[in-house]
Amino acid sequence: MSVPGGQLLQAGDERARPYFHETIADSDGRFEFTDLPAGEYYLGSPIFWEIPHQNTFNPADIYMVETGGIAYARVTVAPGERKKVVLTQ
Repeated sequence: MSVPGGQLLQAGDERARPYFHETIADSDGRFEFTDLPAGEYYLGSPIFWEIPHQNTFNPADIYMVETGGIAYARVTVAPGERKKVVLTQ
């Protein structure tokens, strides 16, 4: 996984664990964090799907190939602010 600027993420420092927040998206891909303190955050989400591919040597042979990547955004949240963010990168 990379972050803006192409920096690779390294294994996390366990002291940062209390600051890590995680949630699950609904069926439309929407998710929400509540009660976050004001500050700057990196949001990241793996997004994967399958696409059909045709075997070049046997056109009747169709198989699925997984593709996708990581969508991310850097977000600053002010005290009491609600913010909608679309992860696109």
